[in-house]
Amino acid sequence: MEQRLNMNKHWLFAFVIVSALLLPGRAAAQATGRLFPETGQTVDTTYGFLQFWEAHDGATLIGPPLTGVVLEQQRPVQYFRQARLEAVDGVVV
Repeated sequence: MEQRLNMNKHWLFAFVIVSALLLPGRAAAQATGRLFPETGQTVDTTYGFLQFWEAHDGATLIGPPLTGVVLEQQRPVQYFRQARLEAVDGVVV
């Protein structure tokens, strides 16, 4: 019986480790950003988009994110319902 409990603990531990390795994006995004359930997209702090969104009444003026960050002409860009944010030399425009 004790051997079976130890085996179950090992399987549980292995499951937790594998899950953490396979799903790091969601956990990391929530740690450094904000998930929008209505679109399934995240705005994070990597390029300053979340800080800009929060400082400029993003809920009203910018809306939720429609995409993740993409590179356009070597610049990070993210599309929102009412705007497009771009990081140029560390400044969000």
